[in-house]
Amino acid sequence: MKKNYFSSFVAALMLFVAMPASAEVSSMADLFGKWQFTATIETTEAGAAHADKFKSNCEVTIAKAASQYFMADISGFAGANYSMSVSGFDATKGTFEVNGPNSANYGLWDGYLAVSNAEGAWPWADYQNPDSEQFGFVFSFNGTEEITVADFTIVSQDWGSNTATILAHVKNVKMTPIELDVKDTSNYPDLTGLWTWEGGLRTDTVSLQGFTVEFQKTDETKENWNATFTFGDYEPFTLAATFDGSMVTVPHDTIYFDKVEGIRIGTRSSSTACAGNFTFSYNSKTSMSLYDYIYVRKDVYSGDTLKGGKIYQVFDGYITRENPDAYDWSGIYNVSVADAEDLNENDGIVFPAEFDMVVEKKPGNLYVITEMLGYKDLSIGITPSDDDKYATINLGGYSGAMLEYIGEVDGDYAYHVITDANAEATSLTLTKNDDGTFSFGDFSVSYKLYYAGSYDPIASFVGAKATKKVFDWAGEYTLTATVEAIDATATYASEFDVEIQEFSGVYYITKFDGDKVYSMNYGGIPLTVADKAATAPNGKFVGGAYPNYITINGVDAANLNLTMDAAGNIKMADFYYTSLNYDTNETANVAIYSNVVLTRKAVVDAIESIEVENKVVEGIFDLLGRKLDVIKAPGIYIVNGKKVLVK
Repeated sequence: MKKNYFSSFVAALMLFVAMPASAEVSSMADLFGKWQFTATIETTEAGAAHADKFKSNCEVTIAKAASQYFMADISGFAGANYSMSVSGFDATKGTFEVNGPNSANYGLWDGYLAVSNAEGAWPWADYQNPDSEQFGFVFSFNGTEEITVADFTIVSQDWGSNTATILAHVKNVKMTPIELDVKDTSNYPDLTGLWTWEGGLRTDTVSLQGFTVEFQKTDETKENWNATFTFGDYEPFTLAATFDGSMVTVPHDTIYFDKVEGIRIGTRSSSTACAGNFTFSYNSKTSMSLYDYIYVRKDVYSGDTLKGGKIYQVFDGYITRENPDAYDWSGIYNVSVADAEDLNENDGIVFPAEFDMVVEKKPGNLYVITEMLGYKDLSIGITPSDDDKYATINLGGYSGAMLEYIGEVDGDYAYHVITDANAEATSLTLTKNDDGTFSFGDFSVSYKLYYAGSYDPIASFVGAKATKKVFDWAGEYTLTATVEAIDATATYASEFDVEIQEFSGVYYITKFDGDKVYSMNYGGIPLTVADKAATAPNGKFVGGAYPNYITINGVDAANLNLTMDAAGNIKMADFYYTSLNYDTNETANVAIYSNVVLTRKAVVDAIESIEVENKVVEGIFDLLGRKLDVIKAPGIYIVNGKKVLVK
């Protein structure tokens, strides 16, 4: 359903009676919809050749951003070919910002035609000049009634001299609503619960190791929330938050964790101002990204005068929420395509109709496709739906869902990218089927030129289905490795048996180097398994007797990494045998194992058949003890006192 703005007096009067002339705007979502752009455009002599590209009267769309890092996308502005992304919103001031309107393609129109300030300055920051700034728009809104922006210019760019030529002056810019989207907050995700920060610390300070946010609804719209923050051991505080279905905004004023020590929430600059927003971009029901860094500062004084603050700690990364019912989309999918067509036989490239697709789970509970169509080391985002019935594969971004970089072609950069069925960089849907398989939306591979923004399809794929491979780690293995003894007083086997067992859905290494494995839980070394990958914790006991034990420790990682191939064999990361005196806690590496491979042993699980003349044997019994004259069907029988399986 849409909200229409009628031009007739009667309709306008009815609308006035039914609702306010200008609705309140508390988030960018309140501005989503279609707007009428009007302006006065004065084209210069240099811009005459491009005059048909610039529109003084056209339709502009404000919509949810294609990228999780922005609040909204604005398309069609002044007739622009490319969208620009909103990177800031302030309901109090009635403004939103576009910090880099030209960044997507080095210009909003084909041919690197860009927007700049009213003076037509070079629109890009000069890294050699710390005082230079990149041009950005500040939009002002009066509720939903009108949006304005200061006068600006459209320029062409000379990249050799970093100078701009004014093609047009744009003045009196105004946007009025044509048709705004009606928010259906019932479809908004539910934020309820405790979210825990994970990410990177940008300073060496150790007093604030993390924070949590607990969201509680204040009404039934899923739009208004209370957010309770806890930073380290400091006293929690609660703030009002708004959610527009994709972005959480939490305005805050001055917040001191420790007034005496001057520890407070701050900004990137050393300003004494503390007001701002905590903002989070919703990814899935278990993940939200920090849209902006969170700065913690320590006050700096000159005498009794507060001069600002130095950075005490900076948080980036994600906040995540535990959800044991969330489906784990990571794993290896075998994809089979019903109809794969080569659209350009002259390029010499043949794409497979059957291939593995690898989905890995990254920090922040984000999923990424790292292998597809035979290409590895990819980074294509995949976002599960909140009901886990499907996942959306993002084909957008600066380089699209890139398979490979080809090189520079006629001054442009060329790539092979995955596109949708129409050779556009939108998205694909991976849908879970009732039979356990997965269906793809139809897609293509395209030849893309970066600056030109053109996509030329070279292969199409229709009717793709996928089956997720299941890796069973339980079994008996033979470990082989290259062993270097550090302690020459003992010998260390380069080949021995390993056993992995599964108990209640959890895998354990229960035999290693001929001994039952000792561990802190007395059940073997636990493995954290994610399909083809697993980790074993460092410092777990392997053998020995009190007080002297041997432990295993990964050489290059905090944990010991293992990877299983399609045949069921395991490659194990290099590790140390480390001696540990349990009384003194003294440790020393005594041997290093490299080139470690665990080869799965063949399983002999049955006797294929027994040869019995005329199948008449004395002393044949079934499992109930009944004597039989003839074995008539496959099963387990007692033959002359021995249990056998007849297939």
